[in-house]
Amino acid sequence: MKQTSNRQYCWWLFISLFILVAYGAAYGEDMRHVATSGLFAHGVDPWLLPSKPHTLWEGNHLIAIVRGNPQRKEIALTFDDGPHPLFTLRLLALLKMLHVRATFFVVGWKVDQAPWVLQRMLEDGNEIGDHTYHHFDLKSGPPELTAAEIEMCNDAIYRACGYTPLFFRPSGGQFDPAVIHEAAAHHMITVLWTDDPADYESPPADVIEDRLLHHVSPGAIILLHDGIEQTYEMLPDFIERMRRAGYTFVTLREMIEHLDNTPHVERVQLASFRRFNTRTK
Repeated sequence: MKQTSNRQYCWWLFISLFILVAYGAAYGEDMRHVATSGLFAHGVDPWLLPSKPHTLWEGNHLIAIVRGNPQRKEIALTFDDGPHPLFTLRLLALLKMLHVRATFFVVGWKVDQAPWVLQRMLEDGNEIGDHTYHHFDLKSGPPELTAAEIEMCNDAIYRACGYTPLFFRPSGGQFDPAVIHEAAAHHMITVLWTDDPADYESPPADVIEDRLLHHVSPGAIILLHDGIEQTYEMLPDFIERMRRAGYTFVTLREMIEHLDNTPHVERVQLASFRRFNTRTK
């Protein structure tokens, strides 16, 4: 009798494990496009978002974007964690030579150390985004921390070049509904990404490029880092290859202007986002 009971226990344990694995695989596949690109997305926790949202809305107001219009072969390049006085000027010169405009998500205290770099960004047609003042993990702090970090960085940007940014990216990609809501309260759009080749780990230039080439797709928002020599080295070839494949490089503002044809199912409301986030904690 005891042996039969053990066999039944093992059988039910096997069935339970099989169901869990199958459900996890199916759900993981459904979540794969949230804010990741294959194995090379870091920072953003895909379990925080409902299935496959490209955009997050509050009523008719766009408050967060993960991907542009998937029906358009467009790419938005974004660079985090600058400015770095000498390197950023080199990067800006390279982008200008390649006829590409990008968005620079700057850290406030670095802006205060090199304010002249931001004026050059604007002169070349690039966008400037808020990446907090101290690069803190906002998800682990109170709402007051998020508000303070956004305001301090915005103030640093305005002091440097008289520009008020529209876009916000949480440091390390660490966010929750409260962080996105706080940015929206400051009339800012939170920008995440589809592709992160982990250039901050300083792999060889060809590795960074291969990771992007194998995963980039229409509407891509690419996360790169200001200050990585290997990223600088791979950009000319990557941009040329993407253009040969029919892609154009656009600013985030242009990408948002082209969201009109995005399928309605991709537009997730903040209320749904909050409910989902509560269920998954």
